[in-house]
Amino acid sequence: MIIVDELKEGFNIMLHPKSATQKERKIGEALAFYYKIIIIPLILYIILALTVPSTYAVGLLTGLFSGTHVIIGILSLLVAAPINLFVSAFLYHIFGKLFKAFNNPYSNTFTATVYGAVPSTLFYWLSPVFGLLLLIIFGIWGFIIAIFALANQQKTSALKAFAVIVVTFVITIAIILLIVVLILVGTLFSLGLFSSFLVSSSTPSSTSSNICISITGFYCSTPILHSGTLSVALGQDTGASINNVTLCFVPGTTPPSSCSGYPSYYVGNWPNGQTIKASFSVSGIPTTNGKLLGAIFASYGGSMQGVATVTAKAT
Repeated sequence: MIIVDELKEGFNIMLHPKSATQKERKIGEALAFYYKIIIIPLILYIILALTVPSTYAVGLLTGLFSGTHVIIGILSLLVAAPINLFVSAFLYHIFGKLFKAFNNPYSNTFTATVYGAVPSTLFYWLSPVFGLLLLIIFGIWGFIIAIFALANQQKTSALKAFAVIVVTFVITIAIILLIVVLILVGTLFSLGLFSSFLVSSSTPSSTSSNICISITGFYCSTPILHSGTLSVALGQDTGASINNVTLCFVPGTTPPSSCSGYPSYYVGNWPNGQTIKASFSVSGIPTTNGKLLGAIFASYGGSMQGVATVTAKAT
């Protein structure tokens, strides 16, 4: 009987992976085999997901989350899983051919990949109860089946099939991680955060005695004290432009109520990501061991905001 025969074959593949994975199929036949064996598990999944809603949520949102997971399960089995089978088989085939471990066409590799997915496919319906643990167990079982299936379908050894799967997995993960890193770096550049880091991480001054430590949302570098004037490169990365800004240098670290009475530098409009060169006339301010110690504050919008702490030695 249709479907029943495929289910029997599926359980036979699980119990006897060495002998039951030898049947060769064309791509369409292998895909049809997959869709036939998921019919009953999919029905069971829907029933269980709707009758065990406490797995997902409690209270008034139970029905909503149960329905959402039903939709996710259906899409996973009918769409996502087949796409994953095609992609995984393609990668296996590429590396299998590259290492000269595979001799037969892609259809054999795809068939073997479908066989390897049998445990997870047949028992996916239990995931509403057992969750990720069950998928891991049957994922490992499927990994073992895939080794024997690839060996049978590609007329190679189980060791070579194992090596192809592992190498494919490792290289794929490495590529994914590389892409993620590149995306993160690109995002940092686009937001101006990376440039902020570069500026704040650059050599702070011509001497090790000059240090500028910025507050979150700002960055600073190259503090120079010369002839009673403190010069420092400052930038802001608060995410928005700051209007009517006045910067002031305050000896020590005690926040002032305003910039009145302190060496100041008027900025005006300060766009996000923009670096400025600020200078403060600090003649007359006492130093400690020849070093000027203090903090830079920004006055705007009726409030005082810390920008950076500065240590600078006269040159």
